[in-house]
Parts: sequence; C-alpha cells; structure tokens
Amino acid sequence: AGEIWGVRMTDTTTATPSTTPDPHSQPTSSLPSISSADDDSVSPSISPNHEEQSMSKNAKKKLAKLQKIEERRHEWRAREKEKRKEKKRIAKEQGTYVKKKRKKLSQIKHFAHIAIDLGFADLMTQKEIKSLLKQIQHSYSANNKCDTQVSLYLCSATPSLIEQLSIYEGFENWRLIIEERSYDEIFPKEKIVYLTSDTDTVLPQVEGDVLYVIGGIVDHNRLKGITYHKAQEKGIATAQLPIGDFLNMKTRKVLAVNHVVEILVNYINNGNDWATALETAIPSRKNFSVKPEDEEEVQSTSTSNDDTTNSTSSPLLSSSPCKDISTDYVIKSDINTP
Repeated sequence: AGEIWGVRMTDTTTATPSTTPDPHSQPTSSLPSISSADDDSVSPSISPNHEEQSMSKNAKKKLAKLQKIEERRHEWRAREKEKRKEKKRIAKEQGTYVKKKRKKLSQIKHFAHIAIDLGFADLMTQKEIKSLLKQIQHSYSANNKCDTQVSLYLCSATPSLIEQLSIYEGFENWRLIIEERSYDEIFPKEKIVYLTSDTDTVLPQVEGDVLYVIGGIVDHNRLKGITYHKAQEKGIATAQLPIGDFLNMKTRKVLAVNHVVEILVNYINNGNDWATALETAIPSRKNFSVKPEDEEEVQSTSTSNDDTTNSTSSPLLSSSPCKDISTDYVIKSDINTP
C-alpha cells in the first residue's frame, strides 16, 4: 500500500466522455480488486487440481515457469537493492557520490500531453506485454529527466497491467495518470492526434494543448496498420513523425513506444529541433544516417506544402505557433496498489 501520483482508475459507467480531467478533482474510485488464488470469493466448485488436469502440457509448463518467476522476483529485487547500497557506499568512500534530489512539482514545467494506448493487451502474448511494460518504464524515465515534461497518460489500463507494472521499483511514486477510460473519453477528438507510421500526414510540430497518442503494442509486425485503422474508425487525426525529412533510414519507420516518447520530449526540450530529437532517440540498430542540410531544406519545403493541404481537414496539423500551457496535472491520492 502507498500513495500513487496521478493514478486514477475510474468507473467507466460514470465517466463523462470528451472532457479534459480537472487537475483539482479527486479520484472517484480506487483500483479494482484483483482476486487471488486464496480469495474466498473464488467458486469452490472448480478446484485448482481440476483446472491443472484440464490444462495442456505446454500450458502447465508456462504456469510452472511463471510461478518460478514469481518466487524469484522478491529475491532478485533484494539483490538489486543490495547492489545499489554497495555502489552508493563505494561512491561515498571515493568522494564521487552526489545525492539525487527529486524535483518538486512547482519546479516542473509541463507542455503537451502523451497517452500510451493500452487497448491492445488482449492481442499480445505475455512476453510481448512484458516488453511493453519495460518500454513504459523507459518512457516514464525519459520524461521524468526533462526540465519541461509532458503529461503522461496510460489509457485503457486494466488491473492486470497495473499489477504487472507495480513490480518496478518506485512505481508507487511515478508521476503519471492511469485511466481505465480510452483517450477519446478524456480529451475531445479535435484535440487528439494518433501517431502512426502508416499515415501519409507528417507531424510539423508539437502543440501544447494536444494529446498525442502512441499505440502500446509489441507485435513484431504481426498487426500492421492496426493503430491507423483504429484511429480512422474513431475519426481521430493521424500523423507520423518527420523521420524521412531529416534521416535516411533503411529499415521501417516503426519505433518502440519509449523511442517515440523520447523524440517528443527531446523536441520540446531542445528548442523544437526535430533533427537533434530524432538522432539522439532513435537507436543505431535502425541503421540510419542524417540527411545533408540542403536535402533537408528541399524535403522541408515539400512537407510544408503537404501540411498546408492537410490543415484544411485537420486544424491540429496547422503551422500555428505553440503556446506553453503548463498544466499542474498531477493528482495525489491514497490508493492501494494491487
């Protein structure tokens, strides 16, 4: 149990669609309870032995493996804690230890909003979900290090996903907003842009009052175009990062969730410089090279003309200047983690 910053698991039956969360409002409900194997509410008619007998051989192996991981998790965390203590002790002896101070909320500027769409969990394997959760951890870390941060949302979050996220050390202190609701129930559609490499529209800039949605999915190219089609069905504007304007990339322009978040926060914190933001965030394994400046100018001119055309159908993708709308979005509440 502990205090969670910005965790707000709401009842979807009482949620008001298309309204931006009030930064001064309090959560209406706590995290849904998650029944354990020892919970008295579990029906006694089906015994664990009966369930185990009905499982396939492979399913039993997977279950046994997960149980072993669960048993070793606490041991692993204890060892990691001891390693950090030892590293800290050595640094103090050498005089190189610098105590890290967490920034106060009053010291943090906020600009723009990013939501990670967790509505694809039922399409992924447990291994893929684990990879996604690790990407979320890296995303939070990248944002938390910046002087100017984005309001980070986890949308369509299930109790199961939050339970798995809670194993990461310090999760109870993460400054983010966790929602059971979908992103289009939180923000009006005209203020949402779904980032996907499958669209032809290029994102010209990051605007402060817009929610940028990133598909929370690890699929190894099994589900091509799924985020684009989802946005189209909901009538939400789409855009891709301007990778082709600044980099020559020999692989597909599909990036991990944390790399997209890093690009956006880097762009906001380095003077709206796409080239630098892209080059520093995209991993070298993508085998990219920076385009010469003259080639960038030609590409920018072409993109500018395209954006002028796109702005007719989507006011979000116009070239109007951004305004800093620093949002004190963090909500502190007493909610027990699963």
